[in-house]
Amino acid sequence: MPIETQYPQAPFLLRKWRSWPSWNRWLVGIAAVLLIFAAIPTDQSPLTPTARAQAIDNLFSDKDGSNPHINLLIQSKLHEPDSYKHDITTYVDNGDHLVVTTIYTANNMFRKRVSGMAKVKLSMDGEVISVLQL
Repeated sequence: MPIETQYPQAPFLLRKWRSWPSWNRWLVGIAAVLLIFAAIPTDQSPLTPTARAQAIDNLFSDKDGSNPHINLLIQSKLHEPDSYKHDITTYVDNGDHLVVTTIYTANNMFRKRVSGMAKVKLSMDGEVISVLQL
C-alpha cells in the first residue's frame, strides 16, 4: 500500500521517496546515520570527581607534598643542588593541567640560605609541560 493512501498529509520528501534513485536513498541513509552518531555525546573526562582528586593526590609525595619531577627541575637549576630543601607546594586545577607552585630554600653561590619559588604547568600524568617561573 503506497504511503500516500496511508498518510495523505505525509511530507513531500516521504511521498517522493520511492521515485528517488537508489544512490540518493543510500546517501540520505548514510547522512542520517552520521547525524545520529554525531548527536551522541562523548565523555571528555572519564574520571569521577573523587577519582580525579585521587589521581591528583598521587602526583605528590605523601611525605612532604612535593612533586619529584619539579624537585629534579629545581635542583638542576641550583648552584648547589645538595642544599635543596622543599618547604611547601600548592596547586591550582585548571582541568587538563595543574599549575603547581613550590617554595623551597637552598644555598646560593655565597653559601647563604635563600628562599625561592618555582611555578610549573604540570600535566595530569605528572610531567612538566612548561616552566612559568623559576
